[in-house]
Amino acid sequence: MNFKELVKVTLTKEHLSPKRIKEIVHNTIPYIRHETRLHYLEKYLPNHEQNNCIFSFNWREKNLKIPVSFYLPDLNDYVQQEIWLKKSFYETPELFIFRKYIDASAIIADCGTNIGNHTIFFAKVIGVQKVYSFEPIPRTFAILKKNIEINNLKSKVVLENTALGQKKAQVSVISFNPKNWGGTTLGYCPPSENADVMPCISLDEYFINHKPLPTHLKIDVEGFESELLKGADELLTKQHPTIFIEIQKHNLEQVMSLLNKYGYICKEKLNGENYIYIYEPDFKA
Repeated sequence: MNFKELVKVTLTKEHLSPKRIKEIVHNTIPYIRHETRLHYLEKYLPNHEQNNCIFSFNWREKNLKIPVSFYLPDLNDYVQQEIWLKKSFYETPELFIFRKYIDASAIIADCGTNIGNHTIFFAKVIGVQKVYSFEPIPRTFAILKKNIEINNLKSKVVLENTALGQKKAQVSVISFNPKNWGGTTLGYCPPSENADVMPCISLDEYFINHKPLPTHLKIDVEGFESELLKGADELLTKQHPTIFIEIQKHNLEQVMSLLNKYGYICKEKLNGENYIYIYEPDFKA
């Protein structure tokens, strides 16, 4: 079944809203066979490079067109390739769901920002008050920084080149996949002057000196979820931010137990490993 046939079959199964049709079309693109993707890349990559690897599209919002740009220097990376091929944000269906819980007054801590996909959506499309963006990998952080600059979001986005954990420490890369930068995993390591070592701080320690406090946390830290949450004790106990979190399967039970302890319940389970947790005052674990 080719791409057009797949879309046609999917759309005729039910009466769909325009928004749902858009979601389905975006979701069918990854199923285009690998050879077609390679052909597309080979055909259009020279133009992308001529544009200094900056890719732009218009996000349609009601009667508005919101111009969005991404610096995408390595299309071997899955997230960068998805943005380029879809001509849209990565994980668009999840972003549609997240926005139900967010308004313009929101202050978001984007923990594990990668190249800035979610941060740019929060700041530019939804227009939130502020985003704190944490990305520890220097190479990825450099791309994130450029993406914030070319979208004119420096006044709304605070960039932090650090990992987030239970305590102030140092971390290093445990695994890195050049085809999926966002899947990089980190672990604590002994103090070192090695260039590959990165700083790590807890959310509680960070927000001693940074205000306003976040109303929402977006967490995508590839197995470091429990460590990050343990370092956010004050924040979770007193501020009760809404949490968008990716939880890896081997951490699921521990993370769910930890969130329940703080009075959080799972409001929605999305595709894959993504969950939305909200604070429920009367909930008892």
